[in-house]
Amino acid sequence: MENFNDKFSDKVDNEFVDKCRDVAAINGHLLRCANSATESTRIEHAPFTLFPSPFPKTIFHQAKDIQPIINVLLHKAAIDKDFVLGALAGVIGLDDFTRHLVELYKRSDVNQPMLLMVRSDYMLKNSDGVNLLRQIEMNTIAAGCNGLGVTVGKIHQFSDHLISSRPPQASIPNRAMEGSADALQSAMALYNKMNGATDSIVIWLTSQAERNIFDQRHIELALLSQYSVRSLRVTFDDVVSDGILKDGRFFIKGLEVAVVYYRYGYSPSHYPTEKEWRAREILDSSKAINCPSIAHQLVGTKKIQQVFSEVGVLERFLPPEVCDKVRMVFADMYSLDNPTPELINRVCKSPEQFVLKPMREGGGYNIFAEDIVKMFSNTDKLSSYILMERLYPPKFTNWIVRPGKPVKKLQIVGELGIFGNLLAQGNAVIDNDEFGWLLRSKHYREPDGGLCVGISALDSPLLTT
Repeated sequence: MENFNDKFSDKVDNEFVDKCRDVAAINGHLLRCANSATESTRIEHAPFTLFPSPFPKTIFHQAKDIQPIINVLLHKAAIDKDFVLGALAGVIGLDDFTRHLVELYKRSDVNQPMLLMVRSDYMLKNSDGVNLLRQIEMNTIAAGCNGLGVTVGKIHQFSDHLISSRPPQASIPNRAMEGSADALQSAMALYNKMNGATDSIVIWLTSQAERNIFDQRHIELALLSQYSVRSLRVTFDDVVSDGILKDGRFFIKGLEVAVVYYRYGYSPSHYPTEKEWRAREILDSSKAINCPSIAHQLVGTKKIQQVFSEVGVLERFLPPEVCDKVRMVFADMYSLDNPTPELINRVCKSPEQFVLKPMREGGGYNIFAEDIVKMFSNTDKLSSYILMERLYPPKFTNWIVRPGKPVKKLQIVGELGIFGNLLAQGNAVIDNDEFGWLLRSKHYREPDGGLCVGISALDSPLLTT
């Protein structure tokens, strides 16, 4: 695709935008409305950019190429209980949510089959005029937009066609949707083989109020159409009230569960009572293959990410010849277990150069600017956070299309996600793959992201040399 952004003035034709909104709806690029999150009677298109945004081709492929290595790193760390418990020892006294997960982890069997579906998120760092890839997060639970990240490419194919008056051009291949279905089916096949099951299902652990349900439905339909695999959406309440364990095998509503796919369960608010924790332990201790297991969820935490960046840690899990490939994409990170006076002074003098990250997933928790200085007034409570350099990626011009609002031409920055999956039993890796990408963009002044809250928009990369 050409970069058509430069051919537009500050205004775009409303008919052009409406056609793109129609294509979004036709392709299921949708969300439930905020005031109707428990049902699909009111829906709207998910935010999207009108055109793809420039992204360096070599860096895009660099991120894809290292994903299988990151998959192995996460899994090998997850099954090393001494490492995980040691890394999180300073956190559990200050963070009750992590403490609960760790208690379940201590009782878990890390030699059970596990399915990891992870999304590694990156931004660009400009260093002396050169763009560098920097990892900002590893999402090991409920790594979403593996459906909507694909549908936005179809919108961009259409907008390309409209503006160029030529047949739609092929977009960059993105198997995030089909790859997710492949991974879940492979886990089901392993479960069936190990347990002699013939009529098992995949359950999706979700909430009743799910705005992003269409992102998930795309994967459900791919599972059904490609493999005739049935899915059942359940809540933690359903697990306790309708589920039963028989010789370690988990059944719900009379159906045997081969795979538990979590699109929920990553936030303290998802566990308001002991019932939710009981449901989580039932699932994690069963023979069903969890995606993620407690072990895989814990290695996606910010503290583990920071510990990975310490000298010699990667070599504990990876061959020496690949460690530098991973290490070179790490952003600068700092432990706050015992911050030095020099670090404290640097942060308080230039807080705009840093971001303070708690042990939370789902967006909206990061702390920026002067709020960091306030947090550093009491360093005793900082052990449950990590400090990371704040990245300021290069800006590009694009139009963001949001439901019910006029299209806006903005200076935006992008965040690239690469999907990976790994199926393993103990040290034995059965499948290991990179299977797709996600690009989200936002106004460059927005410190944090968020699709459903209307800050970020789904995008696709226009690869540049």
